[in-house]
Order: sequence, then structure tokens, then C-alpha cells
Amino acid sequence: MANQRDRIQSAIWVCLVVSLIAAFFWSWRKMESPVTDVAYIVAGKRILEQANSYHQDWLLMKQPSTLVVNDKSLVMSNKGWVTPVDENGYNNCDYWWTVLYPKGEVFNGQLDRIEMIEDKDNLSCHFYYLSEHEIIISLVNGRIRIDVALTKI
Repeated sequence: MANQRDRIQSAIWVCLVVSLIAAFFWSWRKMESPVTDVAYIVAGKRILEQANSYHQDWLLMKQPSTLVVNDKSLVMSNKGWVTPVDENGYNNCDYWWTVLYPKGEVFNGQLDRIEMIEDKDNLSCHFYYLSEHEIIISLVNGRIRIDVALTKI
């Protein structure tokens, strides 16, 4: 009789623990998307912060056309924002990314592809992640703009 009672009590405890674990995982999955969204927004803010730092250096150095920072020569726009021009003089989104966001990854997300869109006075680099997020760095009329978007890849 006591043996059967112990089995029932153990079964109840196992059911309770399994229910708590299932509830935890269900809550985690529910929160995972907003947490990931925030991570990409924070990355966008860090990119903007780095761009502002270069802009401040540009102002303090009396607005040169190139700014030397950490042995890197950065080509600046006429409004004082770092441009995606690499060491060879070409527009290069990868180069822009490494200059503005040296950390390189967002929330362990894998960069899927990069697209550059150029027209007469504007340039945009779109960084697409497998997590369906996109970070857009644009130079519009000499001014930098950072956007973070949820995409459907």
C-alpha cells in the first residue's frame, strides 16, 4: 500500500516538474522574437554611435576630407560622415560595416547577404540576417542614416 502511494506521489512530482519545464520553454519561445528585435535595434544604435564618434572627430580636426583613426584612413562626406569608400577608392559595404560596427555580429545572427543600392547622390547598404532582420546604412545627401527592419527573406 505504501509502495503504491510512493509511486503515485513520485508520478505527481514528475508531472509537476515536466509541466514547469514545458511552461518555461513556452514562455521563452514567446519572448525570443522581441528579445532578438531589441538586439538588432541596439546594434543599430551602436552603429549610429560609432558614426557620431567619427563625425565628432571630423569636427574637432577642422573638417578634413579624410580622417585617420587607428591607422585607417576614412573618407568623409562633405557633411562629415564616414563613407563606404575603401582603401582602393571603391564603394564597399563590407568595409563600411567593419568601420561602423567592428563587433560584426548581432545576437549570434548569421549575415546572409549584403546588397548595395547606388544612385546619383545616395548610397545604401542592406545587411540581411538569417533571423529575418535587416540593418540598412545609408548615405543620403552626405548624411548618414541607420535603419533596422524585420524582413521576410
